Amino acid sequence: MTGFNSGVWSRKHREDLTPTASPYPVTALPYAIRKAVECLSDRHQISPAICAGTANAAVGFAVQTLADFKMPDGRLRPTSQFHLVIGESGVGKSICFDTFIAPFVAHDKAAEATYVKAVKEHSARLRDWKQQRSDIIKMLAKCRMKAESCAHLQRELDELVQHEPAMPRRRNLLVADTTGAAFIERISGAHQSCSLASDEGAIPFTYLHQYFGQLNLGWDGSSIAVQRKSTGTLIAFDARVSALLMPQPGVFSDFCRRHGDFALDVGAWARFLIVCPPPVENKVYLVDPMSHSTAPIDEFKSILQGLIGEISRRAEAGVTERDVVELDSDARECLITFANEMNSRMEAGGDLSDVKAFAAKAAEHAARMAAGFSYFDKCSTITRDTLERAITIIRHHLLEYVSRFSLAATVPDLVLDAEDLSKHLQKSYWSRRWTSVPMTQLERHGPSKDLRRVDRLLPALQYLQTQGKLELEHRGRKVYVKYRPSLA
Repeated sequence: MTGFNSGVWSRKHREDLTPTASPYPVTALPYAIRKAVECLSDRHQISPAICAGTANAAVGFAVQTLADFKMPDGRLRPTSQFHLVIGESGVGKSICFDTFIAPFVAHDKAAEATYVKAVKEHSARLRDWKQQRSDIIKMLAKCRMKAESCAHLQRELDELVQHEPAMPRRRNLLVADTTGAAFIERISGAHQSCSLASDEGAIPFTYLHQYFGQLNLGWDGSSIAVQRKSTGTLIAFDARVSALLMPQPGVFSDFCRRHGDFALDVGAWARFLIVCPPPVENKVYLVDPMSHSTAPIDEFKSILQGLIGEISRRAEAGVTERDVVELDSDARECLITFANEMNSRMEAGGDLSDVKAFAAKAAEHAARMAAGFSYFDKCSTITRDTLERAITIIRHHLLEYVSRFSLAATVPDLVLDAEDLSKHLQKSYWSRRWTSVPMTQLERHGPSKDLRRVDRLLPALQYLQTQGKLELEHRGRKVYVKYRPSLA
């Protein structure tokens, strides 16, 4: 897939201009994650990049609620991760999602049942509470009418008011089909965590543009405030937000055409770790897939279930303090070196100068991923080896980002306009045996609003003329587009 940068979002898939895809560095993954990724990839002939992107997202989902990491300057930062897995239907995205995200889905299913039961119990408790409050208020009124002492009743009422039954809230770890306001409502309050996740690309992209800003704040671990008419101001303090979006290329391209400039301006895509691998070729399916051991996948899911269980235990106990994952001295030096490399490469004239948004966050991306790897392995210290593994993977994501958003990877608008115009001419005129068409006809009924403007239409026609696909003929004051059957 070609880039989407330069402020114009009508980018298309052009095989001849697609950069050579570098293989995902699977060997850089920690042992348990790597074995699970390789097992699923071999079992279903899915690109390792898709498997790895989904598995790393799952690790981020679990760890963000339990741990933060400490930067070399002493700041505590979230371990949240945003992942964007782009792939056509049928490449295995749903299989990866169903496999690696299954423990979260099971948790949410149980949590929803608990929530429904709690709502029913809350209704009964609230009725009793209201009845008690009504009874005390009546007794207070009688005492005051009789001029009797009612201090004890007032204290009882004050204490009762302080213990009004609170409405239970959902404890789901995943959301998919959500609006911006509903998403903020889910993480409102203090120390809440949630992940935006779906293997159906069109679902989260429907309203995604509404809360890019809130997602950015969630990635940063900042407080988020939203004003709503119905409930007033909603504030999320110290929230943790992760994301796994798995759109088809067409869905992503369409979203970028409508909201791409805004997404780039607010630095949204720079917070995502992108994979968009080519389909697996020359697939060799197992004769009996069921005989292929799933032990590595089961082990991976078992570790996730343990982390999810800890999340539930802390929530029930009211524990909000997170563990802290720190860099050892060698890892700290390694991270600083990597950050300095990124800073030098994104200076004016550097090879990353037009993708500064991602390059500036590359070191933190690596630290977050390394923290997730360490905590997943039940370690609170990031070693140099773990960080170097994360840096290797982030370098791959950097290449993916460059290939999609760097100016060097884009296709000129003129070429894209010419392609659209050529298809329109073929479909609307040449296939109907027209031999020429007035240019004014194209200005009124061109393939798109933009291509009906002379400043876009004429250069596209001239480009097609240089390609030998048509001729521009002047007849008096009019310009006609003539069909060239031999080369069109």
